[in-house]
Amino acid sequence: MEQDKQQAGPQGPASSTNQTPDSAIGDGLLKEARAVIDEYRLLARDHIRLAALETRQAGESIVRMVVTGMVAGGVAAMTWIALVGAAVAFVVENDWLSASACLLITGLLHAVVVVMLAFVIRKQGRGLLFSAFVQELDPRLTGEADEERPEAQTTPARKHAEQKANSDPTR
Repeated sequence: MEQDKQQAGPQGPASSTNQTPDSAIGDGLLKEARAVIDEYRLLARDHIRLAALETRQAGESIVRMVVTGMVAGGVAAMTWIALVGAAVAFVVENDWLSASACLLITGLLHAVVVVMLAFVIRKQGRGLLFSAFVQELDPRLTGEADEERPEAQTTPARKHAEQKANSDPTR
């Protein structure tokens, strides 16, 4: 008994040194949670910086592309004018047509080409409306029925599902 009192010492019974108090565990978890949150915050900041840099680079690239395209378009237009002028001069010099008739025919041909290109551009403009994306979400939004969509081919499984849905008395 006296031996137990000596081991216990003045603070009470001997305790194991491996156990940590609950507050120490909570403090450790709190520090770990803060470290994880800080790490995610830094990671998010790095991702935002990277996105901003990539956006800026993409913007600079698109500006260079547009300017280069405009210069190329101007050079192409001047080249075309020179070629058409040379063709008109050739026809007039050989007395095949008068200058005014040759210029009129050239102008009309160019107008026909412009109208054809306008139809092509108008037809291609429908692709800018994200209609394929909207149709994938809900074909009713675009007013197109499922039968008009190529991926909505009628299969035996689809027919069975439609028959089951149509014969459901709760509908």
